Amino acid sequence: MQETINKILPGIERPGRYIGSEIGSIKKEKTEISVALVFPDIYEIGMSNYGLKVLYSIINSLQFATASRCFLPWFDMERVMRQGRIPLFSLEQRKPISSFDIVGISVPHELSYTNILHTLELSGIGFFSKDRDKPLIIGGGPGCINPEPIADFFDLFLIGEAEDAIVEILESFLENKGKKKEEILLELSKISGVYLPLLNNKAKRRVFEGFSRSHVPSQILPFIQSHHDRLSLEIQRGCTRGCRFCSAGIFYRPVRERNRESLIDDAKRILKETGYEEISLLSLSTADYSNLKGLISGLKELGCMVSVPSLRPDLDKEILSMIKPGSITLAPEVCSKELSWVINKPYSQEGLIEAINSAYYFRQVKLYFMTGLPTEEDDNLEGIAKLIQSIPKRMKVKVSIAPYVPKPHTPFQWEAFLSSGELQRRMELVTTTRRNVEITWREPNLSLVEAILARGDRSFSSVILSAYKHGARFEGHSKQFDFNKWLSAFLEHGIDISFHTRKREVSEALPWDHIEIVNKGFLLKEKKRAEEACITADCRNGECSGCMVSCEGVIRDQGSGVRGQEEIEICSSSERLNITKKKVRVRYIKGEELRWFSHLDIVRAIYRTLRRANLPTVYTSGFHPRPKVSFMSPALALGKTSEDCEAILYLTEEISETDFIQRFNASSPEGLKVRVATEDRVTLLTG
Repeated sequence: MQETINKILPGIERPGRYIGSEIGSIKKEKTEISVALVFPDIYEIGMSNYGLKVLYSIINSLQFATASRCFLPWFDMERVMRQGRIPLFSLEQRKPISSFDIVGISVPHELSYTNILHTLELSGIGFFSKDRDKPLIIGGGPGCINPEPIADFFDLFLIGEAEDAIVEILESFLENKGKKKEEILLELSKISGVYLPLLNNKAKRRVFEGFSRSHVPSQILPFIQSHHDRLSLEIQRGCTRGCRFCSAGIFYRPVRERNRESLIDDAKRILKETGYEEISLLSLSTADYSNLKGLISGLKELGCMVSVPSLRPDLDKEILSMIKPGSITLAPEVCSKELSWVINKPYSQEGLIEAINSAYYFRQVKLYFMTGLPTEEDDNLEGIAKLIQSIPKRMKVKVSIAPYVPKPHTPFQWEAFLSSGELQRRMELVTTTRRNVEITWREPNLSLVEAILARGDRSFSSVILSAYKHGARFEGHSKQFDFNKWLSAFLEHGIDISFHTRKREVSEALPWDHIEIVNKGFLLKEKKRAEEACITADCRNGECSGCMVSCEGVIRDQGSGVRGQEEIEICSSSERLNITKKKVRVRYIKGEELRWFSHLDIVRAIYRTLRRANLPTVYTSGFHPRPKVSFMSPALALGKTSEDCEAILYLTEEISETDFIQRFNASSPEGLKVRVATEDRVTLLTG
């Protein structure tokens, strides 16, 4: 298969998606169990998934098991694969997915359902569990919070967090390997968190109790730019703020924190392994980390930029001065005081404006809002419009408005999803003529499909299959979404859209009642408090909210560790700029292994190799410092190699040619090697 794939790459748009062999990837010898980890989307998105990185590291640490990655091909590669009858393959061994013992498929959200079928079809694996013996198909991830619509396609689901559960699953599989499929599944059903559609057993969400003591896994360095092209550092898991619309806040309870010193050590190790220049802090509510200022201060001492995901509007203003400048993302969700109490996310609009105004060094602010929430009136949308008008004109403003989708296991799981016409009317209330403001609306029909699937039952497997056969795939890519394909599937199976988007009675049996995420009584209590517009305090700071998720033994980082602003600035990478620079001319090879990578991919690889090798490199100034390198040779086209590429770079200190070449080549990927590094002359330059 290796030679066949190499032959088809010349006609592919981004062949780097299908190469593998990245720095940090693992190729093990034959083991007793082989696992294919599938993220049902393209390489750039799948390589940004943190859960995949965790499982890849854990499974490959086991002596008896090996994990390989697999992503879906884009349309051009798919056509060639179908024409050549090439099955979906793993990146590590380029081995057909169907030949693995276990295929673990991540389910990130409902709009990935048809991609799961796409994965099975391209692999030559039957769609339905009842029609196949092997491999074993396991599903997991936040999209399995209600597994019923896709239950017929999977042999089992792991509900919850997988770090220790996956080891138990593999150990049980190894012990029973060779037995009939039904016997293997019955043994696996004894593991906490495992749900077997065959048995329709009750399953309680699995919680990884060792999170606080665990380390951030090593990460693979992609050759081509991934969706999140930076080091991902999960600092905290879970959130007890209790936003009533948020399924993730329910799914990942309780709150657990990693220790600050441990995180800094992990970051230092992974930065050395990868050469990344930016660290992204992963958490549902980053600003709630107990020692965030001390953590950011310590990370910046490593000479990298620190970015955070979307922040609550009531954030500490001092944090803004410590994170990566350029753009800031805030998630107010609503602009009505009463509605903010309904959803249990209260904030002061005056405080939000103050936070935006205080972020004077940010060129852009992104704001996330929702519409269609329970009890929402037009004043919420009018409030959004007024808020936009009050933002300083010097800033570029991006406003994103999405329809609210009621999700299982949340206090709003019984609420209605509004009609597309009503959602369109509400969104059109938010208008502006200001040139510095860009407003985007999520397609209401896309959210409609998500809403129907999110609360569907097992009968929806036939609907999803019909939509797939009509051509529905990559639904998470908005440009690929075609509502007519879903409408045809709904009509084909007699699906009444209004019935499946209606408000549910609390006495009604729900398709996911046998899956326990939190106590249902807690959800009913929160539903009532929402109707009364009452706030439920964060249980980390007050009394227990009664969700029945054990917080016993939860570890939080209480150290101070906050360095002064003066020291932070001294440790910033931007301080390495205005110094003596030594000009070095290098000649390097772009070899056979990298022939299918673009010029920009090679540039990125060189930058990160310089960091990995810890060479004394001069950096550019500006918001995004990077190694100061001038590429003298013409950019090579895809498929081209060269023995004589040339670049000029600048160093901050003397280093011998031999030392430079040895350090660079020891840290570079296969196919990228320096063969000459001569100092032209010593010049004094200023930043």
